[in-house]
Amino acid sequence: MQLQKKIDLKLIIADIIVQYVFPLAAIIGLISVLPELEVREHAGILFVYTLLTILGTFTPVRSYKYVITLNNAVVLSGLLLYGTWVSVWAVVIEILILAFLYKMPVKRILPNLGQTIITIWVVSYFNHLFSVLSLPWMFTDLFLIPIYYLVNTSLATLAVFAVYQIPWLITFKNMLKSYSMTYLLIMVVG
Repeated sequence: MQLQKKIDLKLIIADIIVQYVFPLAAIIGLISVLPELEVREHAGILFVYTLLTILGTFTPVRSYKYVITLNNAVVLSGLLLYGTWVSVWAVVIEILILAFLYKMPVKRILPNLGQTIITIWVVSYFNHLFSVLSLPWMFTDLFLIPIYYLVNTSLATLAVFAVYQIPWLITFKNMLKSYSMTYLLIMVVG
């Protein structure tokens, strides 16, 4: 009698997304912002956001069960103040720092970068939608913070599911429980 291995379609789809869609999003995201990064007038903004990213990456907020960095606030502020190109720049700097510190292989760098770029694209879409609807910026920002948080957490959870085979919903609930209020507070303050 031969045992057949059960095929988990959810895991296969998650694997495809993390191994192919996230890296493709990283490459497309980088290519799409290159023209903005080359503009001389943006050098000062890029310099400031490089410093903010370094500071945000190395200034963790410690709590009872977790440590989070301030860099998501830097990424979101760049998106709201200047656009997608600043957010992508900040994420690239952060990922490069973390890749260097933790000696990440390229096969992990691109999915991490792509996951965050997809988050930036989704939030940018909603930001544009809210501006078309002429919502006041105060309300727009208050809507975009939880959108950023939920999209970023969902995509990070998808990566955890694909890599470690921990059920998506369990991981998502744990991530929401473990640091959601502190994360949202940091985003509002940032």
